[in-house]
Amino acid sequence: IVTNPDLARMRERQRRIETLSALFARQNRVYRIGYRLLYAAVDMCPDRLRVATGFTYANAYMFQGLVRTTASAMGYTHRVSVVDVAPNGAAAKAGIQARDLFMKIDGWPVPYGEGAVTLAAAKLSDILTREGRALLEFRRGASPYSVTIKPNYICDYRVLAVPGASIKAYADGDQVVVFQGLLEFVGDDDDHLASVIAREIANNLIPTMNIEADDGKSGLANFFYWGMEPEASGDPTADQIRAVDHQIAADYVGAYLLARAGFDHAKAPEFWYRLANAEVGGEGQNYPAPDPEYLLQLEA
Repeated sequence: IVTNPDLARMRERQRRIETLSALFARQNRVYRIGYRLLYAAVDMCPDRLRVATGFTYANAYMFQGLVRTTASAMGYTHRVSVVDVAPNGAAAKAGIQARDLFMKIDGWPVPYGEGAVTLAAAKLSDILTREGRALLEFRRGASPYSVTIKPNYICDYRVLAVPGASIKAYADGDQVVVFQGLLEFVGDDDDHLASVIAREIANNLIPTMNIEADDGKSGLANFFYWGMEPEASGDPTADQIRAVDHQIAADYVGAYLLARAGFDHAKAPEFWYRLANAEVGGEGQNYPAPDPEYLLQLEA
């Protein structure tokens, strides 16, 4: 017989599992989309690249208190295991799958317990950076297997999903943050979510881009020349492009990244217009839609 206190505990446990599962699902989604866009942007961030394998991993000891207990109830243990694999990334091509246990890196045993994920990430990054490849050993169920993986290179920005009802996203130069409220507003359309993430990656890229041009329009500048002009300078070596309007430039760079990563940028105007006309909730202004001139040009 299940007593009322027992039933309440079971329901609370299930609620926590569902909450943490939803958080993982949101992060996995923005990770997969962000990975494609950051890979597409590599020639726009030559001074800020990092090696990337295309898989994320975790253990229960990454968390504290009730969250650790909940992660354990979801099947995470003291061992490090794969959380998600980005499609078409190095890990996906090697056959790595979610929930595989991460056992060794070039013969070095992956640690377990507190701090294991941080140590594994540092070791993997070091070997891939120095050697350009790594022999990784995993266990799937009772079956061990190993793969030699060569990394991709992507722009070194994190893409995060965070709780919060705000219909907002932002970039701070190191990361892109998308609030749960915006994810819920976007719905299931990955092309629409990619529009937001691409635009915020562009916001990070714009200040560091060094786009040389002989005529003011060559190279990548062709993709977002509107709203830009040659930098006023008496120095002949400073023949570069600067954004007159940072946000206009980000709109254009974002559209370029969408197309380059294989997302449908033609769907963007529909989404931006819907967002611009959305009712603002109790947490202030919505995420701003792009410049109307940019939307008209996209539609054309």
